[in-house]
Amino acid sequence: MKMQWLRLGCFLLAIAPATAGAVQNDGDELSVAEILGSSDSDERAVLEALAQAERDLASTEASFGPDSGETAGAVSALGDALLARAVSSDAHLHRAVEAYKRCRSIYRRLGESKSIGNAQCEIGLARVHSLMSGAEETAGAYLRALEALAPLAQSDPTVAALSAEALLQLAGMTGAPLQPFVGLFSRAPEQRPLHFSHQGRLALDFATRAQHYLHASSDVDEILLAQAMHIEADALAALERYDAAAEKYAEAREAYSSDPDKFTTAAYVADQSHHWALGKAAAAESRATVDKNDCVLVEAVGSGPSACRVKMVKPVYPSKDGIPLPSGFAFVKYDIADDGGVENADIVSSWPEPAFGRAAQKAIRKWRYEAPLEQDGEPASIKGVVRFVNFNMTDDASEWRDWGQWSNEKKEPPPY
Repeated sequence: MKMQWLRLGCFLLAIAPATAGAVQNDGDELSVAEILGSSDSDERAVLEALAQAERDLASTEASFGPDSGETAGAVSALGDALLARAVSSDAHLHRAVEAYKRCRSIYRRLGESKSIGNAQCEIGLARVHSLMSGAEETAGAYLRALEALAPLAQSDPTVAALSAEALLQLAGMTGAPLQPFVGLFSRAPEQRPLHFSHQGRLALDFATRAQHYLHASSDVDEILLAQAMHIEADALAALERYDAAAEKYAEAREAYSSDPDKFTTAAYVADQSHHWALGKAAAAESRATVDKNDCVLVEAVGSGPSACRVKMVKPVYPSKDGIPLPSGFAFVKYDIADDGGVENADIVSSWPEPAFGRAAQKAIRKWRYEAPLEQDGEPASIKGVVRFVNFNMTDDASEWRDWGQWSNEKKEPPPY
């Protein structure tokens, strides 16, 4: 079962499409027959399917009664047909909601709330609410679908497909604020909302479970799998598990390559995030931090050697054939010798071209610090300082000590 509903041209999942808005229902709804006369072939097929679903429901209800499993299935099919129509014309959104709710009510009266049929009703309801920008209603319907599917055999292809859709959409909803290159994620941990790590854990749970069901499907959708991997990587990074995040970003990047024509942007973002996570992993392992005065400290303030930078050389913006490369960044790891010189400057990661890492490395090797001293005044060296250098096409090279801080006198945040 292919879940085409979830497909996008970017790595983000469309939980509430921008086209959603107020439902237009002025009481003068055209009949299917009237609309058929002026529609193109695709529209005609959708409307013919809607007309057939209405006929099937009337026939099934007459044969089996209003509260039968057969009628519930026909009502769900009508909801699907209304939803297909609503994608291009939202006049049928409310009718679709009522159809799915009626379907759900029938299954409940039959005592079959834990069934594939009821789960399909909830999935349909969630899809409609996502078009209506109802995030809370969408999440609630997907969660109820998972509850209906929980006791069923996970090996069943339909159970696996429905569970994967619900989990992947929920993962997208909880994971959206966790993307590395949006404002929330670029803040220092102490500036993030208290629910940030909770969202990360939820997104991680939903994304890993979605992958389980996708793998269980007899027809694995590689792109949906890539999206689940990408959300899992974002969640891991939000939880500051950078090594695992870097690995998962790389897996998502490779999975997107199965359809490069449609997912070039998604692969690009996954690659960007992979290199960023590599740098953050190195920084997380370092005992050296940098304060607002550009002084390097080891461990907590006052408990180890420290040294302030006294000479800074800006990196030269890299170019190819005389043309500046697109914006990029690099992480460089280095030591400060006991005389204040920089030693062992190594490139941790460089994106999107190795030239950015080489430019940052070359500049950092020319930096000078005060001679590091221990608290008792004895000479010392500082190992494993990790610096993030950002290259922006609008100026030469701007550098942060840590995510969100400028090393020069500018006070505005990074342009994310």
